[in-house]
Amino acid sequence: MTGDMRTLAIIPAFNEGDSLVKTVRKSRRYVDSVLLLYDEPSEEICNKLDGICDIITSEKRSGKGSAIRRGMEYAFDNGYDAFVIIDSDGERDVGDIKGMLNLLGSGYDIVIGKRDRQRCISRLLLNRFTNWWINIVTGYSLSDSLSGFNAFRTSSARRLDLSSNGFEIETEMVLEAKRNLLKVAEFPIIVPSISKSKVRLKDHIMINNLFDRWVIMNRKQLDVGYPRKIFILAFATFGLMIGRMLE
Repeated sequence: MTGDMRTLAIIPAFNEGDSLVKTVRKSRRYVDSVLLLYDEPSEEICNKLDGICDIITSEKRSGKGSAIRRGMEYAFDNGYDAFVIIDSDGERDVGDIKGMLNLLGSGYDIVIGKRDRQRCISRLLLNRFTNWWINIVTGYSLSDSLSGFNAFRTSSARRLDLSSNGFEIETEMVLEAKRNLLKVAEFPIIVPSISKSKVRLKDHIMINNLFDRWVIMNRKQLDVGYPRKIFILAFATFGLMIGRMLE
């Protein structure tokens, strides 16, 4: 933990098993508290975690973005100075929480975990394409904006106007960070294991549509030259038209 900062780990989960238990227990070593947002929960898993973390359950799948937004509200309402969002699938080394919080304490508003590998070549290419566009629009130099492992100063996170319910939440966070002129850094993280991705084609379309809508709505704030702005807006408009057809 960093200095006197009161810290929270937010873990969104959907119908997870023992990997969730391991993630919660390990995360607890590096933060003051853990909050589990558990959709379609397992009674057995909840019993194993009783007394280890706070649990908010939903009997239906609400979506990753919806769970994260509920978790952030919890952090706001309960006086945490910083929080970390981490996926529940056990594919992150939660020991990296310490380094991310230390970097956060050095003056950054948001720290994004930079994975040392991707699940497959298709995910690698999709991530590179997404990061390329995000960097053009924001001016950041990110290489893994969709890692699912992020640390936030609570005071800075309050400024993010988030509305996403699905996997597009991570893209929206970066775009909103830019809109609010927040300082964003990456921290190298280890991915100890790789499993099949839960991100579907529909999710990629939603990420694309979120990005294009945000660009069009915030076009006046794009800090780029006029020719580049025209280029970005043209592709965003075209991309949104295609994306809406595929939704």
